[in-house]
Amino acid sequence: MDSPPTALSSFSASLIHNKIVIFCLPAHSSHLLQPLDVVVIQAYNHYHAEAVEAVTRRGCGNFDKAEFLDTIDSIRQQTFKSSTIYSAFQATGLIPYNPDIVVSKLREVDTSAPQQSPLSTESPTGIPMTTASPKSMSDELLHLTTLQ
Repeated sequence: MDSPPTALSSFSASLIHNKIVIFCLPAHSSHLLQPLDVVVIQAYNHYHAEAVEAVTRRGCGNFDKAEFLDTIDSIRQQTFKSSTIYSAFQATGLIPYNPDIVVSKLREVDTSAPQQSPLSTESPTGIPMTTASPKSMSDELLHLTTLQ
């Protein structure tokens, strides 16, 4: 980070003051671990689709910026409720801490993926891979959970 130490410490102080906890998530795992991706966006999409349907039923053939701005406050209020936020963290196993939720999803993906030799230089699609490819995310997360 190129920020001077004072800027960083002021940022840290702001986080502490506002009781904000930073979660560092492993790369390429947000579809499993990011509460916003797992629950909140689905709820937002649901309420947005309902709003579009309601506007269409009233005879509007085009859901444009004006209709969007007219409905966004209602969509936000329906989506960003405390219960939705809490269920998002619970569904990802972050709070309360439950790594089995994500590990079970990784195991499902692992068993459905085609197996290949670790020394293989080709992907299942026949596209060449680099020989120094990083460990798979599922192996890394499984390893982390077995350490506890």
